[in-house]
Amino acid sequence: MNPCAAGDPPITAMLRRLIAKSFPELKPLDLTIAFRRLDDEDCLRYDCESGRYSIFINDFLRGAPRRALEGGIAHELCHLLHDSRLGPVQRQFAYDSYARSAAYRIRDERATEIRQIERGYGPHLLAFWRFARMSGHTFGREHGLPLRELIARLRDRPRRRTF
Repeated sequence: MNPCAAGDPPITAMLRRLIAKSFPELKPLDLTIAFRRLDDEDCLRYDCESGRYSIFINDFLRGAPRRALEGGIAHELCHLLHDSRLGPVQRQFAYDSYARSAAYRIRDERATEIRQIERGYGPHLLAFWRFARMSGHTFGREHGLPLRELIARLRDRPRRRTF
């Protein structure tokens, strides 16, 4: 049985809405989502096992506003979008590089957040960032764009409505 099969229905509905609206390329993937206790450092993460993708959301985010949750989920969907296009060997190389190299992680997280902003989820990312910070999480270079750069990119980006 898939560990996420009994996922939280509201969060599953949110995931499906995000995919339908802004990530239609991911519709064919076997993808589930659930809240779970994660390492203190992880707010969200995704795993892929035998072609099945799972997004896990740290339990501390259960009380997050919808926009913040959408920001975290959209971030993981941007990772999935990129990684699902890789072949199995390239994907494993990317996973190994991410685990071993801080420079690789920094590039990957920056690129992911730029893709997220391009898809219209920059304000959601900022809401996520703010909620996570209020909850005691800190973000460094390996977590994505610095706050100052995120705000500057949002200021320069034409607004796109997302629901």
